[in-house]
Amino acid sequence: MARDFEKPVVRVVDETPPTPQEVVRLTSDGGAVTRTVPLPVPSTMTRLEPAERTTEDKRTHEPDYEALADNEVSQVPLEETWDKEDRESKPTPWGWFILLGLTIAGGAVWSLANLQSNKATPEAARSEDLKTLDQEVRERQEAEATVNRITESVRLYCEADSIEKLEKVVRHPERVRPLMEQWYQQHSLKATRFLSLDVLQPVTLENRGSFWMVSCAIEGNRKRSLLLELGDEGMARVDWETEVCYQPMDWDEYAKTRPQGSVDFRVRIEPDQYFSHEFSDSRRWACFRLRTLKGDQVLFGYIERASEEGQKLIGLLTQSGNKEIAALLRISTPTDLRSPKGVVIEKLMSPRWTYVEPPGT
Repeated sequence: MARDFEKPVVRVVDETPPTPQEVVRLTSDGGAVTRTVPLPVPSTMTRLEPAERTTEDKRTHEPDYEALADNEVSQVPLEETWDKEDRESKPTPWGWFILLGLTIAGGAVWSLANLQSNKATPEAARSEDLKTLDQEVRERQEAEATVNRITESVRLYCEADSIEKLEKVVRHPERVRPLMEQWYQQHSLKATRFLSLDVLQPVTLENRGSFWMVSCAIEGNRKRSLLLELGDEGMARVDWETEVCYQPMDWDEYAKTRPQGSVDFRVRIEPDQYFSHEFSDSRRWACFRLRTLKGDQVLFGYIERASEEGQKLIGLLTQSGNKEIAALLRISTPTDLRSPKGVVIEKLMSPRWTYVEPPGT
């Protein structure tokens, strides 16, 4: 809204020169000097008259709305002009556009190549799945065949009522048959009806993975534990010697008579300190306490510490924490032996009660 202009007012100006006043100057000694000379006064006084102005010239620093409306005001936002000079001085970054174009082109090429390769993927995956399925089927069939062979051998073994029938399903039949004939002169051979195979567990003996531990149910609510080996011909054969814990003679009788010669016994062995008679030197001899599963007598076996067999036996017991273990030992009683309970350990035949390989091979 335009402002109202004030009306001019006539004021009376007194143009009479003023009367000069006395000036007093202070001096250092406290005196005073009187100055009567009047101050200089301009000889001529000129009145400044403003130039004649139009109505527009009489507006204040804040113009009316109408005056602003007459002028064209720039409507470009200020932010758009901040980097105008900088943009005009720098070239357009065409490298980014080229890089972006190459990226898009590479992605398109990869998509096409992947599309082509995916056309054969389902068929290749199906072929691979079929191979895997065939392998699984073969492994399942082989496992079923193995279980069937083991089950059949165990059934024939349990239901055998003669040495001839046992011979067909036992390990090392040529070597074992004479042992069975000797054994069954003192023990009865009774057939038992096989009911089911309860436990079937693979066992590794001396790096051979062809052995299996079996527990089966037989009539009379009884169990029977057997060790079997799968032969190259695919036949599962039972280790008869391990099941009956075969001994060449009665252990208690051997301990009382101690006959001459070397004999293989299945014993339980642990370290001992019974050094006596010719085995009193503990630095030379290692002493072991020997007993059997069904015997009452205890014997002490000695072996030279520095010998190869002595180191093997000591190492075996060290691995067990010097606790009692089962082993198959070849022992003897020399003719000049004075120790009443001592025998000589000649060889560690097996670190268990089973011959992995036949003795003498």
